[in-house]
Amino acid sequence: VVVDLCFPEKRIAIFVDGCYWHSCPICFEKETRKGVRGYDARTTKKLQQFGWKVIRIWEHEIKGDLESCIKKVLDLIK
Repeated sequence: VVVDLCFPEKRIAIFVDGCYWHSCPICFEKETRKGVRGYDARTTKKLQQFGWKVIRIWEHEIKGDLESCIKKVLDLIK
């Protein structure tokens, strides 16, 4: 599993998902890359089963409201 930002001591994994590459359901009605939504969901579930907190942030969320995304991450790591 490749995590974009990781805090192992707090068991926090942060993924920044590109809307095209991860088939954002808001930006792309149909999957742009077959099976990636299921893969992402399984990865999140598996990490959570091992006691990790997982945040997934969409590309469009960063472009639309970067401050809110930063706040979400900071709130979790505090």
